[in-house]
Amino acid sequence: RADDVEQALQLLRTPDKRVKLMAGGTDVQPGIRQGVYAPELVVDISRTAGLGGITIGDQVIRIGAAVTLSELETHEQLRELLPGLCEAAESIATRQIRNVATVAGDLSQEKRCWFFRSALPCYKNGGVSCPCYAVMGDNRHHAILGAGRCAAPCVADLAPALTALDATVVVRSRDGERRVPMGEFYRWSGETTVSPQEIIVAVEVPRLAEATQAYEKYAQWRGDFPEASAGVRLVWKGDSLVAARISLGGVSPLPMQAVHAERALLASGSSASVRELTDERIDTAARKVVYGALPLRDNAAKVDMVIAVAARALRRARDVRHR
Repeated sequence: RADDVEQALQLLRTPDKRVKLMAGGTDVQPGIRQGVYAPELVVDISRTAGLGGITIGDQVIRIGAAVTLSELETHEQLRELLPGLCEAAESIATRQIRNVATVAGDLSQEKRCWFFRSALPCYKNGGVSCPCYAVMGDNRHHAILGAGRCAAPCVADLAPALTALDATVVVRSRDGERRVPMGEFYRWSGETTVSPQEIIVAVEVPRLAEATQAYEKYAQWRGDFPEASAGVRLVWKGDSLVAARISLGGVSPLPMQAVHAERALLASGSSASVRELTDERIDTAARKVVYGALPLRDNAAKVDMVIAVAARALRRARDVRHR
């Protein structure tokens, strides 16, 4: 167990050892049993000083990496300021898991592709000469956007919510801290830009005075990984919509920004009145979230799923402004 971040960083550099950090363990422990991870040293950072706490600043909200999902969803002031993020946390797994699973753990969890987790020699397990078995195999839960050589989707619920909020991940190494925008945090599903000698210490979310948010998700059952999800943030000036962010989860290897849908919400590239955001206009914009989609044999239903969750999230974000 690491008492502080400096000790954890020192343990990460243990010579001749494969080291893995663990907070809640809801991804690490199943991953060890499945052979996804094979650490020789596990460093417990669940109580490490400097990784907890939620700080509400005038400009930025700072959320510690080891803050649990339960802490996130039940924080009264945070629910008022960042309702979309709290909704995303509330949609994850079960109460027992949310009591121990952490913010950084959700963002950093390994991909859930069943070919990868069954240790088949796929592209991500066996190297560039190996295929993605999802292309011809059972691909019900895989990506429909931006798949490339690997069709495993990003299933971290907090990822699209934080991407829509323009959040930044604070990462520390022995050389100091660096800040990574959520749009640059992932290399691919389950693969972040955090190096083996670095630790996520916090997530920072900028505060916007006139913004409304929502998060919507479709899963096979309550608490399951998302088949499709959408995080939405609308920025207003009076009654005018001046900016929109829509980030998709569960349908692509990275949290996917739906730029075509965002543009469709604004009238001719300028602002649009809240009264102009009719259900019809929102539905038109939501249909653009699947621009460029290439569904696989078994997952064409994800097209309708992601359109539906995007439309629901947009309506809720609009209706908050009406009230």
